[in-house]
Amino acid sequence: MRPPTIPREEVIERLARVFRSAGFDRATLTALSRESGLQRASLYHLFPGGKAEMAKAVIDHSNIAFASAVLSTLEGSPPPRQRFGDMVESINRYYKSGREACLLGSFALEMPSDEFGAAIRAGFLRWIELLSRVFLEAGLPAGECHIRAREVVAMIQGALVVSRGIESKSVFAELLRRLPARAFDSLPPAEPSIVTQRRRRTA
Repeated sequence: MRPPTIPREEVIERLARVFRSAGFDRATLTALSRESGLQRASLYHLFPGGKAEMAKAVIDHSNIAFASAVLSTLEGSPPPRQRFGDMVESINRYYKSGREACLLGSFALEMPSDEFGAAIRAGFLRWIELLSRVFLEAGLPAGECHIRAREVVAMIQGALVVSRGIESKSVFAELLRRLPARAFDSLPPAEPSIVTQRRRRTA
């Protein structure tokens, strides 16, 4: 069999569109073949494990893309609130103002945790970890940072689901508009934390 001529990364991006709109269970091989531009035989040549292997490749690709487009804004030397604001803007772009579903969120509801759980958890846990660091630098008590980070991720994911459920992106837009103030509620306005001061001294 001749190998597929479409680059593997492009095939994965095309497959992701099907999984994002249909989910894992309802994504048929016919739809995956049509969207990828490959015959079933060519798809199985790339992914011998079938639909499950395609989904795993999509999850891994999604984690990398999300880290590059969104999580990268939470790292670096800018002040914590600025990094959080940059994350909010990148989230809006990444999910196309609420029109795009969260692939990991959809898969988390459907896919067997023993088979794909580790890859799905890795994406969410990295996001929570970086947000926790931002809150720590902003002055939130250490014991509250992880809780606040999980709440932020949960609010974003919930807004995506509701926006798509009622076919109105206003829910997502409103959440993102209010999120910075809610996330830093009860914190002093702009005092750098000890962690931030140390980072500045070593920069």
